[in-house]
Amino acid sequence: MPRGVILAAGAGSRFGGPKALAHTPDGEPFIAACARVLMAAGCAPPLIVVIGAASAGARDLLPPEIQAEFVENPAPERGMYSSIQLGLSAARLFDGSGAGDIPPGPESAVLLPVDHPFVQPETVEELIWRLRNGPAGAVTPCFRGQDGHPAVLGEQLIRHVLLQRDDRRLDEILLMPEWRVERVEVRDPGVLRNINTRDDLI
Repeated sequence: MPRGVILAAGAGSRFGGPKALAHTPDGEPFIAACARVLMAAGCAPPLIVVIGAASAGARDLLPPEIQAEFVENPAPERGMYSSIQLGLSAARLFDGSGAGDIPPGPESAVLLPVDHPFVQPETVEELIWRLRNGPAGAVTPCFRGQDGHPAVLGEQLIRHVLLQRDDRRLDEILLMPEWRVERVEVRDPGVLRNINTRDDLI
């Protein structure tokens, strides 16, 4: 089963505070909305949630029925790639161990930034299905031709991401032709709805 990783370590400077602690207009915490979507799409428990020191309160915002393992990024200012590596490393701990520097891990991982709380479960299900049943090393959604989130990474690409420096960018890696990334056109505008400021919630 795929492992869900919620990336929630950012300070949210433009938002006015950590988005991991924010709520949708309906009152649902962003982090709970993301967790609900990943579980409904078939991700294996526990979910991996990468937080920063400023977003430690997010631990109290998940409903009790959702199993999650929280991992703190000690320096989230390094960028999202460092959180991706921490999340994927934690995911591997729950999917077996073996010889070598990087033990066997999940068949795939869904990387969902916490500032995308409006993605639909059906969208994530489709991305997972496409990865499982096709030749791609990763699958990403797009809406009306614009790229969005989450990205679903296959096992080989997970290994590659973990072996890189933490100052890399995932989008640059996904452009490498050897990973045969499949862009899937979806009917879900939530894949583009990046909540950077409070005005984005209106």
